[in-house]
Amino acid sequence: MSNDFIKLAYNDVMTGTLNKKALETYCAFVTEKMQPERVSTIIFDVDDFKSYNDHYSHMKGDEALKRIAESVAAVLEGDDWYLFRFGGEEFVALLPDVEAGEACRIAGELLGAVRAVAIAREDLPDKSIVTASFEVACGSTKELSDLSVITKADRQLYVGKNGGKDCVAANDVIYNFSPNK
Repeated sequence: MSNDFIKLAYNDVMTGTLNKKALETYCAFVTEKMQPERVSTIIFDVDDFKSYNDHYSHMKGDEALKRIAESVAAVLEGDDWYLFRFGGEEFVALLPDVEAGEACRIAGELLGAVRAVAIAREDLPDKSIVTASFEVACGSTKELSDLSVITKADRQLYVGKNGGKDCVAANDVIYNFSPNK
């Protein structure tokens, strides 16, 4: 196969991130080759994205997702971690050999990266910029191989969303990181 075909198969063309198929391949690689004792998963979802799309247009929504993905990926790249588009406005990062507490700190940095993009919004009375909610879970290599650690992180989505959004959630606890940090 040509490199162009491989890039198309594993990259999300719109955001420039890796796609869900690449995530599955990377999970298998981490499980079989790296074999870490622990792996943390960070899932994030752009807050109230349907409202943003409905108000500004899907083209503006695509542009917002791209800018957010670029900002988050730039933070992850420094440590050779990757950002995967999981679907819609949801993204995933896998952190081999990273414990839950450190993953929460990293999620806080990623939250700051989204805020720093400062995409203005006027569609909601209580929001001036686009924000995201980050969910963290830590598990074993076995939990990565069956993708249950991703499911565990995804369950935290409801904790973060019900807790006010624009936060980090892990183990049913919400961590609010000051916008000034």
